[in-house]
Amino acid sequence: MRKSFKALLALFFSLVIFLSFRGLSRAEEKEKTHKILYYRSPMNPAITSKVPAKDPMGMDYIPVYEEKQDKSPAQEMQGIIKLSSQDIALAGIKSETVISRHLFKEIRTVGKVAYDPELYKAQEEFVQAIKTQKALETSDIKGQAQSLREAAGLKLRLLGLSDGQIDELSKQNQPDRSLIISDKENPYVWLYTDMNTS
Repeated sequence: MRKSFKALLALFFSLVIFLSFRGLSRAEEKEKTHKILYYRSPMNPAITSKVPAKDPMGMDYIPVYEEKQDKSPAQEMQGIIKLSSQDIALAGIKSETVISRHLFKEIRTVGKVAYDPELYKAQEEFVQAIKTQKALETSDIKGQAQSLREAAGLKLRLLGLSDGQIDELSKQNQPDRSLIISDKENPYVWLYTDMNTS
């Protein structure tokens, strides 16, 4: 029984030594066939060194080897971690083609449909101020036209419009008729809501 245990123990140590030498030989072979570009921290890939080093925890920096294939500009950046297809599958990483799409979020809240002649009139004044400013670009009173536009924009902000909505209004070049009427040409309506409602 004791002899069998010693034999198994000797076999185990022989296997460990064999695997260690095999790993070293593979590392040496890689060093011979691939040039070491730099060394990176095992805990933070963004930290690199041109020479072998250790991190504050005493861990050796990992060598980054030159690849045979041509590299893209992104691959030339330091701190890039390359994963095999198996590592990607184990990590559950998924990729998707970048496309342009509209992002939206469904919000449940309470509000009322707006019939707001005052806001409609303020939008109309803002649109007219833009037209006046464009017409007086080469005039001596263009500064007054700019002030008129800024005042009209401020009025819209006081009535609750965001900078994005005001910018969109300036592009549309006409007030939103849905504030005073809803028909086939204007199927949308304004809705005043309480955004604090959960």
